[in-house]
Amino acid sequence: FRRVLFRSWRDDVELVLPPSARPTFVPAGVVIESGAFRYQSSWRLEGERLRVVRELVIRRDRGYCVPQDERDFIPVREVMRRDLMGQVVFGAGTN
Repeated sequence: FRRVLFRSWRDDVELVLPPSARPTFVPAGVVIESGAFRYQSSWRLEGERLRVVRELVIRRDRGYCVPQDERDFIPVREVMRRDLMGQVVFGAGTN
């Protein structure tokens, strides 16, 4: 029997946009998996609602980090950083 430690963090944000807000660009979601680490996000515009879901999952068979974990996390960290800096672009509204 091999014990697997599982840890997950999830953000689920929903914004209701005013009718005059006209998004012209919504970032694409991302998925990356490296070693024990998996990160995924989705950005969806559903009518006047913008929903962003992000999740980081870590699965390991030990309760501590080893040097390989740091190497595996580097590409995940970079994708997360870029995703967290994502911006929705709005066009000019008409008033």
